[in-house]
Amino acid sequence: MQVCHALHPKHGGEPSAELGEVAAKLSRAKVGKSYASAKEAIIMTGNFLLEQLRRMDTAAGGKATFAFGGTAFVSALTSEVNSLRSHNPNGGISIRERQPEADAEPRQAASAEEKQQQADADYARQLQAKLDAQEARGGNKRTGGKQQVYIKISEAEIADDYPEPTQYDKVGDEMDELVLMDDEMMDLPPEDLPRRVLADFAVYNSEGFCSSLELLPMWSGVDPDVDLYASGNVLDDDGEWAGGQALNTGLEDAAAAAGGSSSGEAGPSGSGGAGQGMRLYLSQIREWIVEFSCDMLFISMRTDVAWYRLSQPAATYAPWFATVLKTCRVAVKVIHMLVGEARASRLSFADVLKQLAALPNTDPIFISRQIPAVERFVVVHGQIILNQFKHFPNKAIQSCAFVNSLKCAMEARKHSKLYSSTKKAVKLKTANRNPMKDRSMGARAKPMTATATSMVKAIWQSYFPSTAEGAEEAQAQAAAAAPVNEDLNDEDDDAVEENALAERAAVETKAAKAVAKQQKVAWIGSSQTGADGKQMYRSVKIAAMEVSVGDMVAVAAAGDLKEDAEPPLALLQALWQTAKGEKKMQVRLVARGCETVLADAASEAELFLTDDFLTRQNIQSKVEARRLQRSWALAHRRDQLAEDEALRQHNASAKEQVTPLRYFWRSLYLPQQGMFCQAPKDLQLGTRQKESSAEEEGVSLSADGQSLIKDGVHYNVGDQVYLHPDTFDHLEQAAQAEVPDYAAKGRFHKGGTNAGLRAWGIGEIVNLGATSTSKTKQGQPPTKITLKRFYRPEDISIDAAYQAELYEVFSSDEKQSVDVDSLVGRCFVGLQPGAPGDDRFVCSKQFDRKTKKLTPLPASQGYPSSTEPIEQTDKGKGKGAALDKGKAVMASKGKGVAQAEQPAPSTSGRQTPLSHPFTPAQFADGTLKHMSLMIHTKLHV
Repeated sequence: MQVCHALHPKHGGEPSAELGEVAAKLSRAKVGKSYASAKEAIIMTGNFLLEQLRRMDTAAGGKATFAFGGTAFVSALTSEVNSLRSHNPNGGISIRERQPEADAEPRQAASAEEKQQQADADYARQLQAKLDAQEARGGNKRTGGKQQVYIKISEAEIADDYPEPTQYDKVGDEMDELVLMDDEMMDLPPEDLPRRVLADFAVYNSEGFCSSLELLPMWSGVDPDVDLYASGNVLDDDGEWAGGQALNTGLEDAAAAAGGSSSGEAGPSGSGGAGQGMRLYLSQIREWIVEFSCDMLFISMRTDVAWYRLSQPAATYAPWFATVLKTCRVAVKVIHMLVGEARASRLSFADVLKQLAALPNTDPIFISRQIPAVERFVVVHGQIILNQFKHFPNKAIQSCAFVNSLKCAMEARKHSKLYSSTKKAVKLKTANRNPMKDRSMGARAKPMTATATSMVKAIWQSYFPSTAEGAEEAQAQAAAAAPVNEDLNDEDDDAVEENALAERAAVETKAAKAVAKQQKVAWIGSSQTGADGKQMYRSVKIAAMEVSVGDMVAVAAAGDLKEDAEPPLALLQALWQTAKGEKKMQVRLVARGCETVLADAASEAELFLTDDFLTRQNIQSKVEARRLQRSWALAHRRDQLAEDEALRQHNASAKEQVTPLRYFWRSLYLPQQGMFCQAPKDLQLGTRQKESSAEEEGVSLSADGQSLIKDGVHYNVGDQVYLHPDTFDHLEQAAQAEVPDYAAKGRFHKGGTNAGLRAWGIGEIVNLGATSTSKTKQGQPPTKITLKRFYRPEDISIDAAYQAELYEVFSSDEKQSVDVDSLVGRCFVGLQPGAPGDDRFVCSKQFDRKTKKLTPLPASQGYPSSTEPIEQTDKGKGKGAALDKGKAVMASKGKGVAQAEQPAPSTSGRQTPLSHPFTPAQFADGTLKHMSLMIHTKLHV
């Protein structure tokens, strides 16, 4: 209408007005604000305007005094429209015009199909022009200064929808994608990169395991937090929509198409992939997008080199790609549901879930009949769905109620937030870090060169047994002097390397024994018979050196030492002679300050005792060191400072003259517990201490066959023991944590979270065997033991867990045969709690699983009321010594690490509600929701 008024004289228009003059009048009238300018609005709607002006001339007939067809405006607009049809700024699909020889008569007689194609092309140009104008004005950046957040759902939430991780294996030789990259592509923006098709593809992480594209962001400008790569056959994009996925194809058809891709057959897009194109391994994937039309889906991903439209996946990767494809189809289905409504917000999030659950089982996007299962699938894969809503050209659909509810549900799940980077991405032409780069076909990755470092070499040497004792000494020395050739990059020389290390370790052991034989060793003083029947001594003379129990000595190192390295120091613990006449000595290792976490912050004169004991046959030298014991009284402070200054001056002079230093020690260093503590007053010098040895690990029987020994701990019939958390089942009414399925399948710690954390099981050994009549071969330990179960309060019900006393357990008549591997350590069950640090529990009631009732414990089954500590022997240290080993057993089973319960002392027979213990499961499932109210009520009662 505005164009007609600008040209027709009847309405005050100017018939001779040019295109620019008409555009200026439209701009003043504020027409076409959605375009970049009024002139662009006229050109983009040119076909419509020309058709309307022609119809106005035809309706007026010959009576009209003015015709629009002869104006300069119509001529200029026709020329602009024709030039627009032949122009393709994006280099994509070109809309070709009719042949020049076609005259006006057939143009008027164009078919309905051609008219529809022309209308679609015009509409596409108009949409693109509006989007360009919106982007030029700032577009969607007007968010009130708040940066948009990309919600990435945790891998643990989507893991159940994907198969077990499998390694990607090469099916042929692959070339680097960077061979297709030149210097001109370095400066191209992402939207101008070349377009290609990737068939027979697989996506994997930096370790070569198949991964999902869902781990990568779908927004441009958001940096990925994981590195994913891909391999496949690369084909040129011919512009015929190759590589698309059909919307109405079922999962079975998609899998069949994926399998057919390996044989060169056509997939769902109708273009074969395997055996065609060039096989490449791609650089890191930066982003990926999903596009759809009325009947096709297009999934594309971008690297620094090009865009790749994904066609058929490889047969091994088809299950991973099927989940992504199914989610994309669900998003399209939901959009169709909303478009079909009069208002998009009429369908709520719950309504959409009900419609998805009502789909037939044969539908390609069928998820489940259960609405909670459908909700979980939609929410955990919500980012794929939201991204398709975001790019749908309907603002009502983009901001509907379903979208808002889905965002809130995603934030309630375990997720991380990624933000758009404000820095412009810079392409660096560096080496491709794809793990397939250095991997041969069908092989695993080469080991890192770090596996052949000097530290690892020393560890191998310390573990190799001395198997060459029978070899000739000269031949052994020659083998030791021979150089060991190392090639850190050649994995084929591993066997040669290990043989050389073994021979060298055997030679060093033999050389150490030879030195010990050359030294004349003689006892000084009389001997005393020890507890184990051996003759114990207090002093010994080695060559011309006399040492006594409690002296600081330097011992020979087990491995290689650098020329400037100092020998290890140790405190002489015990001296004894075996029945065969061999003279042995035990030392307690001592750490220098620089060998602890203090590093160079420690004094060079201070030493620290450790709890490691070793048996040695030779001593290199005696070291001057004493135990430092001081009073903190102010009167002694001046003398102590003077003594410290004298020690510093003596050591400084000794370093200049290269003479031994003077040392002192006063603390015990326990690195595994992460602390320094005061050294015990009684070091039990002259008594042989227990050494940490691999021989203690495992299961065996005692000499009399009455005790079971596991990891150095003795177990007898009648002992109460800790068991692995999953040994016993728990009742249906037991306190359960509301945790995801992947963490709630067991009673133990899992997934790096406290979700599902359970305490140790408790039982009493009834028989060292599966049954009372079971027998094992003489000398062989049993593989199973029979236990009587104790119930924890939380194993029965939530109410029982709240009402129970501190560390209370309930006896039962249930007996169960369990594996010996389930044993973790010893504990004690009595009528009263024990001293601090004791693993003691209180038992005064009995639980009947059939009746679900608690009854007083019969007098015949009473437990001792004594608070004496658990009897300890030098053969076992109870649960405290076995706790770390028990955790190691759990880790070896792949079941996480549970936390052992640490009892606290009780000052009275009954505990107050404020000191009541609660399990992590009770915190997780909302048991303590009204804890403050319950405590308040109980205190008043």
